[in-house]
Amino acid sequence: MIKACNLVAQRNEVSIFENINFAVNSGHCLQIVGANGSGKTTLLKVIAGIIPYTGTITTDAPVIYCGHRNCLHLELDALQNLEFLLSLYDKPTTREITNTLALVNMSAYIGHPCHELSAGQLQRIMLAYLMLTKVSIWLLDEPTTNLDDRALLLFNTICTEHLQRGGAIIIATHLDMTFKTATLQMDNND
Repeated sequence: MIKACNLVAQRNEVSIFENINFAVNSGHCLQIVGANGSGKTTLLKVIAGIIPYTGTITTDAPVIYCGHRNCLHLELDALQNLEFLLSLYDKPTTREITNTLALVNMSAYIGHPCHELSAGQLQRIMLAYLMLTKVSIWLLDEPTTNLDDRALLLFNTICTEHLQRGGAIIIATHLDMTFKTATLQMDNND
């Protein structure tokens, strides 16, 4: 599904990481672990095509990147944000969006601008976004930050179901996931 060979990323001519190699097949998850500043976020952004790199990345499916800073417009509500973000894809119906917001326990907040919501509630909107995109390869950067225990269980269920449907996940997190993952250890260059 996605394979990387000899990836190198630099910032201001200083190496962030070198010689990163991995392959993630359908139904599998790769968990990127390492200390703060070891290059986990940079690697996800490289895979997403956001940051320049050398090496090779091949994939047979589209990828979606969800960073630890969400892309929600704070003046819009959850439904408006999802309708806008999903207009980039095969847009689901308003009913599908509202049903998915209900699955992540956010339907009561439709009509409330996102600036009124907690960080955990914003993360749950992003979970709904992932569920609705139908993109096969998820690149997730600290997606469990700000989630309470109930939302963390929901996150693990959503990821497990995505993998069971043949999707793939590459995730940077400091938490142990309840679903099976392979691990890529990033070394800190400090």
